Amino acid sequence: MTFSSQPTNQQNYDQYGDPVFYGQSQFDGQQPRPTRRRKARWGWILGILLLVIIALMVIAEFIARGIVGQIAADQIETALPEGVEANVEASPTGWCVLCELIGGELSGLEISGDNVEFGGAAGDIDLFAESITLQDPSSVGAAEGSLRIGEDELNTLLDEVTADYGFEVDSLDLRDGSFGYQTSVNVFGAEVAIDIEASVRIQSGGRIQILAEELALQAGNQSADIPVDAERFTLQLCVAEHLPEIVEITSVEVVDDALEIGFRSTQGFELVEESFQTLGSCPGA
Repeated sequence: MTFSSQPTNQQNYDQYGDPVFYGQSQFDGQQPRPTRRRKARWGWILGILLLVIIALMVIAEFIARGIVGQIAADQIETALPEGVEANVEASPTGWCVLCELIGGELSGLEISGDNVEFGGAAGDIDLFAESITLQDPSSVGAAEGSLRIGEDELNTLLDEVTADYGFEVDSLDLRDGSFGYQTSVNVFGAEVAIDIEASVRIQSGGRIQILAEELALQAGNQSADIPVDAERFTLQLCVAEHLPEIVEITSVEVVDDALEIGFRSTQGFELVEESFQTLGSCPGA
């Protein structure tokens, strides 16, 4: 009987299902495989953990923004002086509110108040505050914003002013960039309606000026050619007496159908009632 020294055609396989060639131990080359697979498995686990951590941080940041905004809005409403009412909304503007909470200071806060009632009138306020320290009470480093007053509210304010000028404003017509109002005068027993086109500008001492520029007179259904001095219908309105003493007027313009007054703080202040209690004034008013 003759035995062949060559391997048979039967194929051997290792524990991973890979073929083992002749002259090669089935245990040869097995050590690196589990290591590579363990590394791949740990890579997947670390990647998933990283995604979970990022998702949790995003959720925590979103929740923190909502909580901080609500607390700020509540504190501002509480700090408003007696007689001033507002529905305030606030939102932090920093890229990482959680980081700023740890540091104890917010970089910025956007504040809006709809239908803020003041001095017998009402308006909408948009405000940006910066460097808000998170202490008790909170303090604001600086603030700037705008007060938007509609036609009806502005008419209320003008009623207090025009009595000193000897005429009444019957109606207002605010259009983009244009300030129009109507009044009437008695000329030799005849009622003459006057349509006035005016511009608005800042005056010193916290006032704004409504400068009459063009007059159109009408008696009944006929236009009237009566010489009238436009300066007689130019008005001065003290805005400072309706705003806290710590702010100053920076701009005034007609935007759409409202008068928009820009302002900014002249100093840092705390979010307490005392900061807003004292109103400004106009020299000589």
